[in-house]
Amino acid sequence: MAESMPPTQKSTRQWLPLLIVISLACLASVGAYYLYWQQVDRKVGSSSPPETPIISSNTEPDQSTSEPVIDTVSLAPDIPLVDEPRNPELPNLSDSDEYLRLHWPERGLPASTEAWLLGEFIIQRAVSFIDGLANGALLHKLTPLNVLTSNETADIRPKATFQVSQRDGELWLNDANFDRYSKFTEFLLSIEPTKLAGAFHWLRPLLERAYGELGQPAEQLGNRLIIGLDILLKSPDIETPIKLKRESVYYHFADPALEALPDSQKLLLRIGPKNRAVIKQWLRSLKQALLKESSGKPE
Repeated sequence: MAESMPPTQKSTRQWLPLLIVISLACLASVGAYYLYWQQVDRKVGSSSPPETPIISSNTEPDQSTSEPVIDTVSLAPDIPLVDEPRNPELPNLSDSDEYLRLHWPERGLPASTEAWLLGEFIIQRAVSFIDGLANGALLHKLTPLNVLTSNETADIRPKATFQVSQRDGELWLNDANFDRYSKFTEFLLSIEPTKLAGAFHWLRPLLERAYGELGQPAEQLGNRLIIGLDILLKSPDIETPIKLKRESVYYHFADPALEALPDSQKLLLRIGPKNRAVIKQWLRSLKQALLKESSGKPE
């Protein structure tokens, strides 16, 4: 068996300057990478404030989303390719922000949705949101919870203090909390699913290009969107009060099965049965519109 010999003092002195240079180069590379992504994070998060986090006593503190194991069909139906007229033609990704702001009003969507077009990297943000949704995650910085009203943006996140009922020493989700999500529900229902599906077909080449730049198979983006919708549609329909438990300043669902649900499904639990029913119906209509062979382009 061969044994390695320790380096001589002479050889160590010869290699020392090279090792120092390599070390400095590595540190510089790591620093540059960190600064770059800090800038991208600031840009991507600048126009979309975080979605209301998980339950707490007075406020709803942010919690990072993970990628939970989800019991869902691994392959969802593919969204068919639709021959969508594009006049003018779609630009490069680098020029897509201004293009979207200029031509979005032509899509027949509510003017309130133009708040989605604030900031930079609009297509990239949309793609990251879709991919997160397919993991049952709500990427807080990318969740579109601003609307445009009278040329001003309005935050539709819940404002009222989270309320808990206490009965016989047990904690329960108070029904009064459901009204906190009424603005979000009204905004979503104001968007015609066929028009939103048409916007997807219109922008599909750009969306797939951005998804490919994430290192993912570009052609699978539509499949990921349908998976995300299916996860939301599989949210349990609970009509009875939901029991909670408190850990430190946070409230969690007492039932481990509910607490283990993906973030997107837990959101539909928090908004209450009435809001959940109408949002699920809207999601079914959107899925149906996406899977149709014809486009939802404006007349």
